[in-house]
Amino acid sequence: MTHRNARHFRKAAAARADGDFKVAFPLMLECAEQDQPKACFLLALMYLNGEGVVPNPSEYKRWLLRLQQLAEADKAKQLPYYSEATLKKHPMRPKDPNHEKPA
Repeated sequence: MTHRNARHFRKAAAARADGDFKVAFPLMLECAEQDQPKACFLLALMYLNGEGVVPNPSEYKRWLLRLQQLAEADKAKQLPYYSEATLKKHPMRPKDPNHEKPA
């Protein structure tokens, strides 16, 4: 990852964390298109939850598939960021304020 790409990702991640999806989305998309694994993961969540974009399950799946492809191509490094515990923190369904949590 070049210095410019790393700077774009940090800016995108910070904007997303602050809820500034208008800034975060285009930067995150650019980073994901450059095959940055963390960007692919966060972009998938943005598509899932409608953060800066209309929710789109197809794009969500597309970016998770791309993440899987990147992980498989780089098994030696084993992307620990995407551990099972991390994925459990991010439900794989859109946020629904009317959805009741199981008892």
